[in-house]
Amino acid sequence: MSRLYLTFNTNIPDNNELATVMIDDIVLETPTGETFTIIYEEGDYGVKDGLYDARYKNLRYEMTDGEGNPIITPYDNLTPETAKLLAEAKPVELAVWYQEDGSFNLPNSPIECTDVSVAIFDRVDGEEKEFRLSSDTVAVVTEN
Repeated sequence: MSRLYLTFNTNIPDNNELATVMIDDIVLETPTGETFTIIYEEGDYGVKDGLYDARYKNLRYEMTDGEGNPIITPYDNLTPETAKLLAEAKPVELAVWYQEDGSFNLPNSPIECTDVSVAIFDRVDGEEKEFRLSSDTVAVVTEN
């Protein structure tokens, strides 16, 4: 089963009686301009002491070239070629979701994400591979 572990430092308040913002998509970019968007089916996440910690299962990937043309769709498996590109990628954007109805635990300033760490475990040609990716900071896109 494919899975992803995500951590980053943030100004999102710690979990309490209010909901914590959810990461909808994780966007990675390769040095040659290809973009991976990672979508998941199940997730568990929270914030404690300024650290967002998440675990996601059943990953799907969308991958495009530098001009936005699709390379793989969410129902394609990673191939050795696309896995090599994934191994060279770094996190560049997190799409966060929340409702502005007072039920979510939000910071008083724009959401910050620094020291982003992503660990992906997935099968490539029947063998489990591990991808460890990181970035000092990422763009935050809100979807509410």
